Amino acid sequence: MRKLILLVMFVLLTATTIHAQPADQTAPAAPLAVLYSYYTEINLGDYLAAYNHWVNPPMTYARFSSGFTATTHIVPYFAPFTGTAGAGSVRSVLLGYRADGLVESYAGCFNLSYVGAGWYITGANLTLLANGSPPTNAAISTELAQSCTANPAPALGTYDAADQLVVNYFDLINRRSYAGAYSLWLSPQAGPQPNGSPATDYRRPFDRFVSGYADTRYGYVYFGDYQFMGAAAGKPYLQGMLPMVLVGDRWDGGFRAFYGCWVIGTFTNGALGIVNGRFYQFISDTPSGADILSRVNIDCTTLNIPN
Repeated sequence: MRKLILLVMFVLLTATTIHAQPADQTAPAAPLAVLYSYYTEINLGDYLAAYNHWVNPPMTYARFSSGFTATTHIVPYFAPFTGTAGAGSVRSVLLGYRADGLVESYAGCFNLSYVGAGWYITGANLTLLANGSPPTNAAISTELAQSCTANPAPALGTYDAADQLVVNYFDLINRRSYAGAYSLWLSPQAGPQPNGSPATDYRRPFDRFVSGYADTRYGYVYFGDYQFMGAAAGKPYLQGMLPMVLVGDRWDGGFRAFYGCWVIGTFTNGALGIVNGRFYQFISDTPSGADILSRVNIDCTTLNIPN
């Protein structure tokens, strides 16, 4: 099973503030865009489309498609493409989220070649990093900086309740379970705020929330370390802030990437939920792993997110 995963291994937050500019989608897909699309198709269960990204696949389609039985989705980190105009490689770290709640992580390289009018995968050499929790961002950064001849070092990180909230939320969005995702936003707490004004609802109306995902095929989420803030006067629900990067694979073949933070709070039953967020668009629509990891280290307090 692991060998199969090795070889075969957002969504815009419409209820948050997003600062975006339109992107030019006329250029041919670059190697990183091809790899993002490859995993989008795997995560959506479109295994034939993913299989067709290979030149001379190392296994039959039947074996390829059966290799994801225990995997709910895969989150990839990619180093910049290195090589020539016709061939090269991409150092990668893959986090495979399994149905049993564990995360299998791998590191290694994809080989790609320009064939005809586009880039295709010609080979992959990936090794298990950890089986349990995902590696730390520092460990991912170290792996992405290695050459394709380096052997990955085993690494295990932590996985807390805020991380699980994010994973659950985007899993619901990617499955088009919008009502479930919407329910993870906190509704206004009863009573006035310290300045005497009524409690603020930062959610958009449900129909606008849903329509905001119409152009998104799949969303990838990457998160940094949770930044605990605690309750404030008149705001007992406040809990902390989570820096995040969002990469959206769009139906038109393009991508959008954003960085920012969520404010996290608690429901009356003690479960975590989303209060509000603020995000800014990347210059690159398909950011490298190094770009992602640098943005998930931001201090969320500098974004001045209403809460």
